[in-house]
Amino acid sequence: MHYLGQFSFFEEHENKNRYYGFFNCIVEADSPEKAVGLFSSHIRKTRKPCDLFHGITDIFLNDVIEIKQLPKDGIITNYICIYGEVPPMLRCGQFKKTAGVHCYRLTVANGARNESENESTVEPFLQFK
Repeated sequence: MHYLGQFSFFEEHENKNRYYGFFNCIVEADSPEKAVGLFSSHIRKTRKPCDLFHGITDIFLNDVIEIKQLPKDGIITNYICIYGEVPPMLRCGQFKKTAGVHCYRLTVANGARNESENESTVEPFLQFK
């Protein structure tokens, strides 16, 4: 069974600025309880060799979604609406290269491209008018 963990966190740096953010983690486990243990292990293991979680003071497990079968029409998860202007942010579609997983960014002009390629103008994916 696959489990999708949806997390939020608080981060504080030497300059005393406080940040918050969200991330997801996917694991394969026999039960939700085992998935929670795998989430914890994976996050701890990921934190050691890099700066991704540097400064984080608290991580909250908001939801665990059990995925027995992916719906043919898809499913929307982790919808977050932030009031006001879009704040400056760090975005990472896929943190590190993992066998069997590949991240694409879509651009209107170029179609699919690798996440590591240069940024381009952000265009809406859909527009409801």
